[in-house]
Amino acid sequence: MRIHSFYLSYFLLIFSTSLSVDTFAQMFRVNTEHEDRDRHYLLYLPTGFTNQSSIDLVIGFHGYGGTASGLEREVTGNFNQFADKYNFIALYPQSVYFFDEDQYISTFNDTSASKSIESKPLICTKKAHKYPKFPSCKNPNRCSYQPCIDDLGFIKNIIEEVKAKYSIKNIYVFGNSTGGMFAQRFGCTYPELIKGIMNVIGMQALGFSCTPNKPVNFTIYGALEDTSISPVKSEAPDGYLYEPMKTISDRWVEKFGCTESREVRRRNKETLLSQ
Repeated sequence: MRIHSFYLSYFLLIFSTSLSVDTFAQMFRVNTEHEDRDRHYLLYLPTGFTNQSSIDLVIGFHGYGGTASGLEREVTGNFNQFADKYNFIALYPQSVYFFDEDQYISTFNDTSASKSIESKPLICTKKAHKYPKFPSCKNPNRCSYQPCIDDLGFIKNIIEEVKAKYSIKNIYVFGNSTGGMFAQRFGCTYPELIKGIMNVIGMQALGFSCTPNKPVNFTIYGALEDTSISPVKSEAPDGYLYEPMKTISDRWVEKFGCTESREVRRRNKETLLSQ
């Protein structure tokens, strides 16, 4: 299965702020439009928010079969509590979705599995599981499982909307599973917009690993006992192919001349971390 259930509570992006006025906290739905499609995201303003000082923005992307509210509540165990504790605005975009019979299908398009790209190899084996194809994909190949829409542009537009309304200081993106893959792709595409990327158990598709054209803080987590996508093997049980986590982090180290790549293994928590 491509769906992961994973708790990110202790994987919080580290940053600080000085705002502390205790006034209110709220999460609300914001409706918008992109490429003539109705889209929406959830926005959480932390306790004490007054919009009188600059504040950080953290954007979280759900995984395959997930929802914006599910990422905040079930996957991260109430991520908004960290927005209150560390004083940042939290934003959760909702991907497009559809129902294949009785199965709910949703994910973001990180460009690796939406349609055939002639210069790239297929990202699955011939015997790979066949996932439902999004209606937006007119000529999907057998490995396609993502929508054929401009999700990268959608998130860029959301950021512009939020910055027009609030005084945003730094922007961080994170996601789990395919949401982590998308967070990394967004950081590679628009490094000038963000301060840091956190990819949790989202190994990039084989041949689609990316690095930005300028340095960006990057952390990637993998679960050594993950039965869906291993951080150390290329082929997943469903027949899809991924870049090993060390390959991904090594490319960042090599490109930006990092003097050290830190890898931490916590076997008691079945976690592999690379920074």
